Formats: sequence, structure tokens, C-alpha cells
Amino acid sequence: MISIKERGEYQSAIIECGAPILRSLMLFSIILPTIRLSQSVPNERKLDSQWLLTHTIENLCILHIYSPQTLKADENPSEYAFQSEFAAVFGNLVSSAYPLLRYETLVEVKEHDEFGCLILVRNGESLPSYGFELVVAVSKIEFDEHCVRAEKYGKRHSCQMFMVNFCPKIMLRKYFGEHSYDLTPVNVVISPDEWKGTIGYAENDEPVSINGSDWDMPFKSKG
Repeated sequence: MISIKERGEYQSAIIECGAPILRSLMLFSIILPTIRLSQSVPNERKLDSQWLLTHTIENLCILHIYSPQTLKADENPSEYAFQSEFAAVFGNLVSSAYPLLRYETLVEVKEHDEFGCLILVRNGESLPSYGFELVVAVSKIEFDEHCVRAEKYGKRHSCQMFMVNFCPKIMLRKYFGEHSYDLTPVNVVISPDEWKGTIGYAENDEPVSINGSDWDMPFKSKG
């Protein structure tokens, strides 16, 4: 996954990383985003996964996700752009909001096959673990395929699982799966011109205002 491409002087080296999301997190561990919270952490000694999800969405830079360089040919958001932006903000938010819990944010966790849980949050001890599958689903079939996959991740890693769809299609905004899955499906809808969004759960919708974050994403061409 990570290899040395070229060794330089004074024990320096150029490295290559074959995992895009991990590469983004490595870069963003050097250039930290500015996290702005509209609400303080309810309890620093108990991780609130829904609070984390809300404030991660709140701090996404939608200029990165909707820039001409990252939009796909059909003008829909790139799944890679959404995953990279979400993972970087989320990882920094976990460590800053819950320093006492010593949670680790792992990305692209793989074990038995080529598919992996995109984000796994755990501390390796007795505290609950959480997993996040991040997608840009454009059909009901695709949505359900990701739910089935995410459900398997939840069982494999013994974690509470969220399937977060950055929803580009109006018809999917109230769709939460063909049947009930052992996870929490979420539809995120953002109005980039208004810097507002909605986090849709099966039971209710939660409005959010997008603060954004000031940093540069390493995207140079369309996905």
C-alpha cells in the first residue's frame, strides 16, 4: 500500500501510496482543517456517533466536492472527493472532540476480500466501535448493494454501522433501503449555492448549515 519510490539525501525519500483515502489523510495530518462547531460536544467521555456525523457534514468544504476539477462527467459529485473530504474532517474531529477516549480512526479496513470498511473508529478496548460506508449512490439498486456490503462490515468488525449516501438524486432522498438492514442508512443532501444541507434518517431529517474548512484538496483532474 505504501512504498518508497526514491531515496534522497539526509535519510529523505519520496513515497507512493496506493490507497487514495489514506493518502489524503496523511496529507491532512500535516495541514489540519479549521473545525468550527455550532454545538459543543455533549459528553467528552462518551462518543456520540450522530453528533460526529452532523458536525462532519457541517465542516465539509463543498467547494472541493463541487469544484469543476472533481465533478464527474455527468456533473454528479465524485465519490472519491466526498470520501476524502469526509474522512479527513471526521478523523480530525474525533481526535479533537474526544481526546480522553483515545479512539483511532482507521481507513479502508480490509480483511478477507478486496472490499473494505471505509472508516472504522475504535479504541481497541471496551468502548463501542463505529463504522462508516461513504457512497454517492445514483440508484436504488446501488443503494441496497452498499447497504448489504456495509451490513457485512458491521458484523465483521462488531461495530455500529452507518451507510452514508451523499445523495445526488431527488428520488433517493427518502429511500432507506428495500428492507430493514442491521445498520443506520443516512441520506445527505446539500444545496451548494445556499451552503445548507439536510441529513436524512428514516425517522427524521436534521438541517445543517455548512461552515466549510480552509485547506487545499489534492485533486487535479476529473474523476
